[in-house]
Amino acid sequence: MIERFLPASARVRFYALRNAIEDAATALRSRRPARGPAEGLAARPSELQRLQRSKRTAPRRRPRPMPAPDAGAVYPVTFEHAEMTIDVRADQTVLEAGLAAGVPLSFSCTVGGCAACKRKVRSGELEMEYPNCLTEQEHAEGYRLLCISRPRGPVVVA
Repeated sequence: MIERFLPASARVRFYALRNAIEDAATALRSRRPARGPAEGLAARPSELQRLQRSKRTAPRRRPRPMPAPDAGAVYPVTFEHAEMTIDVRADQTVLEAGLAAGVPLSFSCTVGGCAACKRKVRSGELEMEYPNCLTEQEHAEGYRLLCISRPRGPVVVA
């Protein structure tokens, strides 16, 4: 209808545009929407694989109480990344003491649920509360969560 009022040169562009819009509308109508996140992610396998790799699950360990710390014991903890050594009381977490001493440490939840404070212990022993978000493999490789770890002697942390 509207084409009657257009000059001849514009009619060609009008028909081309109208056909393109109709083709796009037909293509959109022929695709049905995904039913739920699983079907939507199945269309994008790389995104699904990324999410599966990043998923953290707590290991199946029974909670156990922390042993009573030595009354008044203080242990040196060395942070290699900051080239600092601080004294940490046995009843204090390494994260608490480190932040109080001005050591640059990343953290988020402070209860062992996010792994933002995960660091590798080079030497010494950190007693860590359970359950937490570290996998068995990370624990075996020497990683500890500073927010729920207390020293049991001199410690060097990467």
